[in-house]
Amino acid sequence: MTNKTALPNQNISGEKKGNISWIQCNFCEQWFHSTKELIEFKTIDLYCPNCHEEFKPEKSKKIIIA
Repeated sequence: MTNKTALPNQNISGEKKGNISWIQCNFCEQWFHSTKELIEFKTIDLYCPNCHEEFKPEKSKKIIIA
């Protein structure tokens, strides 16, 4: 018997399940919700906001101003 509590969309082993689309960051390997359209890309490098250069404060400031 285990003391782990399963989250609604996660089973005891940590595997995501259900009808929610998930993607894994290529750098930190954390899982995030995604859209169906993004999942359809077969050869795309995906990075979460914490790991992607464009989301870092000095880069995102340039994007917002542009």
